[in-house]
Amino acid sequence: VALSLLTANSASPDDALLALSNTGEQNSIATVTVTNATTGAKTITSAQFASKFGVLDSLAQLDIVTPSERWPLTFIGDFAENTRACENVRNIPVGAVYSAPCDPRARHGYWLETSIGRAQKKGDWQFSYTRIVVQREAVIGAFNYSEIFPTSNVEIHRTEILYQLFDNVTLQLNGLFGRPLVTAGSPAPVQPLWERLQFDMTYKF
Repeated sequence: VALSLLTANSASPDDALLALSNTGEQNSIATVTVTNATTGAKTITSAQFASKFGVLDSLAQLDIVTPSERWPLTFIGDFAENTRACENVRNIPVGAVYSAPCDPRARHGYWLETSIGRAQKKGDWQFSYTRIVVQREAVIGAFNYSEIFPTSNVEIHRTEILYQLFDNVTLQLNGLFGRPLVTAGSPAPVQPLWERLQFDMTYKF
């Protein structure tokens, strides 16, 4: 997986291995490279995550019925901990270069979500807010929630508005606003705030 996250943007047809090019993955990845004596190009010979991933995930949901059936309240909490953060460091060859230092304490992630309303019948509205924090080694970033950037070492605020246009058609507007976490291994980012708006129309049949 670590090797597949690196792309062959500058590999020549004669290269059997991928050229050195990082896709922005935030997990600590250690790479070993060789340099072409003629062109000076560096080629990756191996890539490994500095962590192993034994993720303990705890999820809880509380649904509250209000006097109006169209306006229920929902609270969701999800906490994840990678119990094997940085455990692969001892297996990485001497001389490998790390994409970022591996901090065994950067292993937690949490998701706190609250919503009011529903999206079931024509005319329904639903509003929600989610606070997301994922430390660098909490999860394998490539398999994390695909709508956030970066996929780990990040804090995100997400808002959602849903409107039930018909019983089988839902309109949804999402806003995601976040930035990379600032830690000892992650200095303040050049771009302090990342913003994304997304509109979806879901048709059920």
